[in-house]
Amino acid sequence: MKDQKLITLKSFGCSSLTLEKNIHPSPEDKNRLGLDLFILRDATNTNLTTVRFRINAYHSEAGMSLKADYDCLFETDFDLNQEVDPEKIFKTNAAAIAFPYFRAYITQITLLSGFPPLILPTFNFSSTVSE
Repeated sequence: MKDQKLITLKSFGCSSLTLEKNIHPSPEDKNRLGLDLFILRDATNTNLTTVRFRINAYHSEAGMSLKADYDCLFETDFDLNQEVDPEKIFKTNAAAIAFPYFRAYITQITLLSGFPPLILPTFNFSSTVSE
C-alpha cells in the first residue's frame, strides 16, 4: 500500500473585499463573473501553501459590484519541493477542499449586505489540470 500524503486546511478567510452599490446603473451594464485561482508558496516553509480565490463580479439588476480575495492556507506532511507536483495537487485537491468555503462566504456576504445572494456554480477542479 502506498504511503498516503496528508494535506490539511489550516485557516481560511477573506483578505480583501470591495462590495459596492451602483445607484445609477447603465442599461449597457451586463452581468459578469470572473474567477481566478492563485497558488502562493511560502518561501520560508515548503510545507505551507496558500490557495487564493479572486472574484470580480457585477450584478446589473441589483447594481452590485463585488471584488474579493479569499485565502486558504494549507499544510502538508511532505516536502513539496521533492515529492509531488505542487501545481497539480493545489489546483485540484486543495482548490476542491477550499472552494465550498469561498462559495458559501460569497453567498452569505452578498445576502447579509442586502443584495440578492450571489451563488457561485459548483466546479470540477480536476478537469482543469492536464495529466
